[in-house]
Amino acid sequence: MDVDETLPAGDFEDLVFAVTIPAPKNEDEWRAIVKDPSRFVAKKVAKGVEVSWQKLNVQQRSAMTEAKALEINEWLTSRVCEGAIGKVPQDRLMKMRWVLTFKSTDDPGTLKAKARLVVLGFTDPDVGLVNVRSPTLSRRGRQLMLQATSLNNWGFLKADAKAAFLQGGPTQSVRNIYGRPVKELKEALQLEEDQAVKFLKSAYGLTVAPRDFYLYVAEILNKLKLSRLQTEPCIWRLRATDPQAQELRTIGLVGVHVDDFLLCGDEKHPAWVQFLEDFHKSMKWSPWETPPLVHCGVQIEETYHNGLPGWFLHQKDFCSGIGQVIEDGTTKDLTESERHQCRASLGPPNGEFTRQLPITLPS
Repeated sequence: MDVDETLPAGDFEDLVFAVTIPAPKNEDEWRAIVKDPSRFVAKKVAKGVEVSWQKLNVQQRSAMTEAKALEINEWLTSRVCEGAIGKVPQDRLMKMRWVLTFKSTDDPGTLKAKARLVVLGFTDPDVGLVNVRSPTLSRRGRQLMLQATSLNNWGFLKADAKAAFLQGGPTQSVRNIYGRPVKELKEALQLEEDQAVKFLKSAYGLTVAPRDFYLYVAEILNKLKLSRLQTEPCIWRLRATDPQAQELRTIGLVGVHVDDFLLCGDEKHPAWVQFLEDFHKSMKWSPWETPPLVHCGVQIEETYHNGLPGWFLHQKDFCSGIGQVIEDGTTKDLTESERHQCRASLGPPNGEFTRQLPITLPS
């Protein structure tokens, strides 16, 4: 774990710590740590594909152990759960597991180890009974924010909430839902061998987590005097008096896509500057970014044409990571290997995949 020694002590609260290790040298080494090599091409591992603990070498396991410790510390600091008292109903007990990934860093020769402790949401006893719906920023909304930035000569920022779902309030304490803790969490909480944990907050994997975080963000923005647009439930605007024209006008917009935020506003207006400071204090963040940046897989770059500002949006990096399906069958129905490849490239299908056979036209 590398920490810049030039930073003064006590300034680390808002930083993101990562465990970095040397990257595998060839494709065989990449495939050796993937959980299911048949479903993923090697280059996808650098984009966060889940890896198998059993297939990691000594150095990789050491990095993952440190990453697990960081995640457990986040759970304890945020008070996500506590040891359950008394007998726990088995029908309200959920499973938990680790999701281990390696992601590429700015240094081409290293990888970042990341461990996420998740709850298996499909084991939630209240699935289908609790409201889990939450909106996300639409493409139209994002484009309108970019347009407003160019027209008004505003500043543009991207913010990513750190461990977002763990930051809210104790919304789950009244639901009486429990989990079987993994070994690391059990040891950190000093639980007995068969003792469960009771969830106080939403955690990754719970179906209600995105909605809880959306309501948490809405509460923060409302307190900071922003109003939500009626036509776009994931964009809030800040209005203030123009010092020159002495009239009320919109000076900034905030777009919310789960834990990714886009912020654009008049950086010369003191009210917008004050909002940015207050909003930054309201949550834990990864470092905020300015263009060029990546938002939801879309690379956003600021451009100028004939002196006029504009935007260039593309998905070059995302598309380069989509693996080609290697055919190994000749019939209309896909083989099991081809079906796995299709699902890895396209996501879960609405129906069954079929092979597009060539059409023979009559002479």
